[in-house]
Amino acid sequence: MKKLIWIICFLLISVSAFADTIYLTDFTDGWPMQRVGTSKLVTITGTYSGSPTSIQARIVQAGTSTEVVTWTTIVSSPSGNTFSGTLSVPQGNGVWYNVQVRYGNSTGVVSNGTNSWGVGVDFIVNGQSNSALGWYLPSSNGTDSGTPNSLCRVKYAVTTGSDGDVFDYTGASAWVVPQYSAAIAFCNAMATQLNMPIGLILYGYGASALSSGCEVGGYGHWLGTNSNCWSTLSPVITAIGGKVEGDIFLQAEEEAEANCAVSSYSGYLLSYFTQVRTNTSATYIVVAGLNGCTWYGSHYAEIRTQQQTAVNTDSGNGNKTAYVDMSDLNIGNTSDYIHYSASNNVIVGQRLAAALLAMYPAPTYTISGTVSGATQSGVTVACTGQTSTTTASDGTYSFTGLSAGSYTITPSKTGYTFSPTSLSETVTSSNITGADFTASAVTTGTQFFPWKYK
Repeated sequence: MKKLIWIICFLLISVSAFADTIYLTDFTDGWPMQRVGTSKLVTITGTYSGSPTSIQARIVQAGTSTEVVTWTTIVSSPSGNTFSGTLSVPQGNGVWYNVQVRYGNSTGVVSNGTNSWGVGVDFIVNGQSNSALGWYLPSSNGTDSGTPNSLCRVKYAVTTGSDGDVFDYTGASAWVVPQYSAAIAFCNAMATQLNMPIGLILYGYGASALSSGCEVGGYGHWLGTNSNCWSTLSPVITAIGGKVEGDIFLQAEEEAEANCAVSSYSGYLLSYFTQVRTNTSATYIVVAGLNGCTWYGSHYAEIRTQQQTAVNTDSGNGNKTAYVDMSDLNIGNTSDYIHYSASNNVIVGQRLAAALLAMYPAPTYTISGTVSGATQSGVTVACTGQTSTTTASDGTYSFTGLSAGSYTITPSKTGYTFSPTSLSETVTSSNITGADFTASAVTTGTQFFPWKYK
C-alpha cells in the first residue's frame, strides 16, 4: 500500500513538473511608453513550462477584455523555457493597456498582466528649483491644488541623498500620479489635447548653472553629457527607452543672480538644445523665460533676451523650439523673489503646455459611414471641400484628414435615391462614424394610352 502511495505521489509530481504553464513579465505599472510615430514596438518576455508550439500576445484596454491588438504570434518556435517577442502597439486613445500571453497550441494556458501602462508621450522637466517646486515638491508659497487627468503620470529622477541637492524628492521613483500645481496644470492640458498617456520625468537641481563656468558653490551644471546634472538625469531616460517627446527647461536664475556669462548665455543654450536632441531624440524644446524678478537689477531682463535669441535662432533652423514669457508673473514668495506661488505655478504649467501644443500639427479627424439598401458599391459620396470618394463593395466609405469644422455629406448614383439625401456633420475633437444612408431604386411606371387600342 505504501509503495502504491509513493508511486502515485511520484506520478503527480512528475505531471506537475511538466504541466503547461506560462508566466508573463509584466510592464511597469503606470508607464507611459514614448511613442515612435503613432505606435510603440514593445518587447514582451516571460517564462513557460511544457511544450508550446508558439507564444501569442495581445493588448487589451486596462481592466477589460476589449482588444486593442488581437492575439498575435510573437514567438513561432519557443525553446529554453523563456520567451521574448515584439508587438506593435498603437498610441493610446484615452486609455491604459494590459498585456496578455498564451500558448498558441493550447489557448487556455494564459498569463494576464495586471499592471496598467500605455503608449503616449514623455517629457523631461528640468532646470533649477522652479522645475522642482510645484512639479514634484510643494510650491514655495500657497497650497497646491488641481485634479490630475487619469492619463497623467510623473517620475522623479532623484531621491534624497542621491546627489546631495536640497530639492531631491523623498520617496520612490516609480511612475505616480502628479500632486502639485505646475505638473497637474501642464499634464492636464497635454492629456486633454492629445488624448493619450502623458509622462513627465522631473529633475530640478537648485542653483544649478547651464555652463560649468557659472557653477557657483558646487551646485552643478547642465551643459555637457558628463556634467553632474545631466549625468544624473541621463540613466533615467535610458531606462525608459532612451527617447522622449520633448524637454521643458526652467533655468537661468543662477547666471542672472551671479551676473555670470549673461551676454553669452544664448550660445550656451543653443549647445544645450543640441545635447538634448542628440541624447534623447526629443522633437520639442520649450524654454521658460525668467520671471519678473527685479531684485538683481537688469540681469533677469538681459537673460530673457538671451533666451529668446537662442530660441529664435534654433527655430529659424527648422527646429521645434519655443520661448514662454513669464515676466508678467508676480512672484509669490516674497522672501526670495525667485520662486512661483502655487497659483502662479498653475499659470506656468498651462503656458508651457500651450506653447508646446502650438508646435504640434493640427489634429485631423475622419467621417465614415455605410450605404445600404438597393445598392452598396460604386456610390459616389461627396464631402464639403474634399475630393469625392466611392463606396466599397460592402457600402462603406470614409473621409480622412479632416480639420475641425462643419461638413455636408451627399451620396449619388444614377438610378437611385438616398435617404437622407445628405447629412450635416460637425467635427469637433473626435472622429464621426455612422454617417449612413439607405439607397432605393428609382421606379418608372408603364403608362397606358387607351386610344392606341381602338
